Amino acid sequence: MKKTIIFDFDGVVADSFNIAFEVSKMKRPTLTLESYKDKWKTNIGKAVFTEPESDIKIDFHVEYAKKMKALKLSPIKKKALEDLSEKYNFHIISSTYTQTIKDFCETSDILQYFGDILGYDIEASKVIKFQTLLKRHNLDAKELIFITDTVGDIEEAREVGIRTIIAVGDGYQDKEVLEIAHPTYLIDSIANLKEVI
Repeated sequence: MKKTIIFDFDGVVADSFNIAFEVSKMKRPTLTLESYKDKWKTNIGKAVFTEPESDIKIDFHVEYAKKMKALKLSPIKKKALEDLSEKYNFHIISSTYTQTIKDFCETSDILQYFGDILGYDIEASKVIKFQTLLKRHNLDAKELIFITDTVGDIEEAREVGIRTIIAVGDGYQDKEVLEIAHPTYLIDSIANLKEVI
């Protein structure tokens, strides 16, 4: 029986940090890179933005989805996903809208590797999304592998009992920040997954 890997999307599968920051800055012109990275120490749905919004009303998810259409999947990451899909079942939980994730995966020719894709539009809390996957697929949290790039995600995974958490250092938070949260493994990218699983 195949084991299961749950992937975060942004910063793990898709190298989308610059797009997310750019759209966030459109909404909040005084937002700094450091302040934005700091928001990911919690679930982004719970993050407090102290920077004022601009007078121009921008729907983050709509603008983000538009810009994501131009983003390409790294060939190295694509190869890693292809190789691992033979041994593991894949799902995605994310703070991005489900359709945006599906569109990216379809354009990148990787959609077929993923079972459930649970985005922000389904539920803001990743704890609830983890619980949904556990129940829907009769999974044991202790047997799962979760891959993320933020401290907030690590904390939410632990809340539901996930023990094997792999943090990648090429996403939304740097390796130095992720180390503080003590993931099971800390690697450079999902391209390096075979080194630890």
